[in-house]
Amino acid sequence: MIVKLFDIQNGELIPTEHCYALGFLKVLMTEYPDTYMQIYKYLFYMTCPNPELNPFFHLPENDKEEIIIEEVGLEESLEDDKIVFALQRCEALYHNSSWKVRASGPPMRGPGVYGHTYRPRRPDKSG
Repeated sequence: MIVKLFDIQNGELIPTEHCYALGFLKVLMTEYPDTYMQIYKYLFYMTCPNPELNPFFHLPENDKEEIIIEEVGLEESLEDDKIVFALQRCEALYHNSSWKVRASGPPMRGPGVYGHTYRPRRPDKSG
C-alpha cells in the first residue's frame, strides 16, 4: 500500500494526520498559514505515484512542474529550502512505499519496474 501523506475528499486535497505529525510538512503549515494548501497540492501532484489519484502522473517531466504550479496557483518560491526539502522527502516516502509494494507482491506481468516485462518460466517438460 502506498503511503497516504494527503487525502482527497469531495474533489479537495485534505491534510492527513501526517501533515500534523511530520515536521517537514507541519512547518509548511505554520510558516505559510495562508498558502500551505497550495504547497501541499504542489507536493502531492509532483510526487504521488498513483495515476488514479494524480491526474498529472503521466505528464512529461519537463512540463509537469510548470503545469502543476499554474493549476494549483502556487505563490511561494520553489527556491524556499523548506519546500525543496518537503518535495525531496515526499518523493522519498512515495518512492519507497510504492517500491516495497511492488517488491513484496507477486511478480508483475507486462511492463514492470523500469519497463522490463516479466514472463514466468514454464517448467521443462523434457524431464
